[in-house]
Amino acid sequence: MSELLSSLFRPVETAIAWLLASLHDLAATTGWGAGPAWLAALIGLVVVVRGALVPVTIRQVRLAHAAARARPALADIARRYAGRTDPESLRRQLAESRAVRAEHGVSLGLMPLLVQGVVLFGLYRVLADIAAGRAVGAMGDALVASARTARLGGVSLADSVAGTAGVGLSGAAGTGVAILAIGALAAVITYAATRWLSLPNMVEPQPGEPGAELAATTRRITPTIAALGLLVSAPFVPSGVLVYWLISATWTAAQLTVVGRWAPTPGTAAHAAYEKRHRP
Repeated sequence: MSELLSSLFRPVETAIAWLLASLHDLAATTGWGAGPAWLAALIGLVVVVRGALVPVTIRQVRLAHAAARARPALADIARRYAGRTDPESLRRQLAESRAVRAEHGVSLGLMPLLVQGVVLFGLYRVLADIAAGRAVGAMGDALVASARTARLGGVSLADSVAGTAGVGLSGAAGTGVAILAIGALAAVITYAATRWLSLPNMVEPQPGEPGAELAATTRRITPTIAALGLLVSAPFVPSGVLVYWLISATWTAAQLTVVGRWAPTPGTAAHAAYEKRHRP
């Protein structure tokens, strides 16, 4: 299985290694030191990936609006067929629901999440190779050595809390604290973005709707789970991945602010605030 995953993700690793190397070389032409140049390369990676996803994100916003417009009709169908489990009723409910979704143009929009997940895993693999001193794609021996030794704030891209165990206690402690601080900041931004920017732009479940209680519970715990996931992972991943998370979370917060303020989903708290701001 591990060999299969390695072969599947090898093109992703190669592409990320090439992009990181190219961005680092570009940053190095400014005369910056090795540490700032690698940080600039990570920032550039986020900009390239998230910038390329902007059209997909715009489509996601439109899909969210379509789903909000279709929601009353879908809720009415669910109420009419509640408790009816015979095959004919289930078939008719499914057909009517499909017709409503098709009318409003409702579909799933998971591409940004999938791309982000693939990039994160690929970046993790690249940084793991760097930590082990292995060249990968365009990251030849010289660039790998640079990434391993270049430090910013006492931390290199390949450092991790788990990797510092048993290494020079005072230095390891300082490195570990710095890495955990990056992870904690990323967790805080993720929590804030989810709690105060994402959820207000999502339609709240109404009492009596199928699955309303579960949906309400999920909304309450989602920000905490997202932040805890980062905190739990932070000690075990290279600091470069945490920096990517931090920069990407900041981008997400800015993006959610723009969407919530100028293109909120109908029927949400964010849309109500938008209407209040634009009310004559």
